[in-house]
Amino acid sequence: MTSTHSLKIFFGLFLALFFTGCVAQQSSPWQGRYSNSQSNTQINTGAENRNVQIQSDATPSPIGAAVKIGFLAPLSGNGAAVGQSLVNAAQLAVFDLPSDSVELLPRDSGGSSNSARSAAQSAINDGATIILGPLYAQEVKALNSLSSPNRPVVGFTTDWTEASANTFVMGFLPHAQVERVLDYAARNGMRNLSIVAPSGEYGNLVTAAAQRFLQNNNLSVPRVINYTSAQQAASELQALQRNPATKSDAVLFASRSSEAASIINSVRQSGVALPRLIGTGLWDDDDALSQTALKGAIYAGPEPSEVNRFSQKYRSVYGETPPRVASLGYDSAAMVLSLVAENKALTSSTLSNPAGFSGIDGFFKFRNDGLIERSLSILEIENGRRLTRERAQKSMSF
Repeated sequence: MTSTHSLKIFFGLFLALFFTGCVAQQSSPWQGRYSNSQSNTQINTGAENRNVQIQSDATPSPIGAAVKIGFLAPLSGNGAAVGQSLVNAAQLAVFDLPSDSVELLPRDSGGSSNSARSAAQSAINDGATIILGPLYAQEVKALNSLSSPNRPVVGFTTDWTEASANTFVMGFLPHAQVERVLDYAARNGMRNLSIVAPSGEYGNLVTAAAQRFLQNNNLSVPRVINYTSAQQAASELQALQRNPATKSDAVLFASRSSEAASIINSVRQSGVALPRLIGTGLWDDDDALSQTALKGAIYAGPEPSEVNRFSQKYRSVYGETPPRVASLGYDSAAMVLSLVAENKALTSSTLSNPAGFSGIDGFFKFRNDGLIERSLSILEIENGRRLTRERAQKSMSF
């Protein structure tokens, strides 16, 4: 059933992060945890000091010229915990950013096409002028007929094929991560690449992005291992690295950190040394930090200091570490609130302003075709920490 809860929020709290107006598949790769402490401190998570009113009726109370934001997330079923974290993060944004009154309309997208469409229609019926979410690709696809130049949708999926002129994809896209980290690798002498990618859509996307980047920059054609089991990948990688004619000076893994670590350990146990290890955004969670096999590995991702501050604030309010994807809830809501504060219309044209926005996950901008571009740092995994090897650009000229 579609949730009809609405949060009527009035802003009076000071600014914690100014969001400048300089201006997925069912199994999301961004549901891992990302924290910077293991604190056991008990935290008061009550909202008694905040000006928040929760209404259980379907009709919001009139609040003058309030801007209504539809916010879709899976609040039931297997994705409920992740969905609630997105809503929680959006609430943090409205607590942090000053504005006039705004009404946030959370709706349960339910994890399916039909429920997502019903949830969006419910928010629209209640006056929503923009839809933030939903999370999964099939949910975003279901909203195509509801999006328009004057009522855009900003989905959290990582499936770039769902992007269009009025449907913006805000998830972390693999091709941008691959291009950023391979550019860094090439500038630092890593020019002969091997790719280890699992069979399937994500592995194919990473492989294609890497091949395209290498070709466009006149670099060596990569050697590709497309595998169905970690054992197969390890065996083929051993053979490549043993042969001087096929030996590479960097290996790009398109798998989660635990699977990549299993492959790496198997190769090393056979007595074969490996060159520099490179990953994707799948390694931007705490699981990667626990994998000793990934020591010295690099990948492209948001600056950890900002994400850590968000995670700490989230923990202080809600008493738990947020899933990595939760920052999208914050940044999307903060983006809208910054536009409202500047009296700008919430249209597709406004969202695709080439000047872009700044948020928890760094600078970003939407293209006219609905795809997102991000300014990413180069991060190295070292003894359970992330070290910044090259900071993201602090402008929208990337």
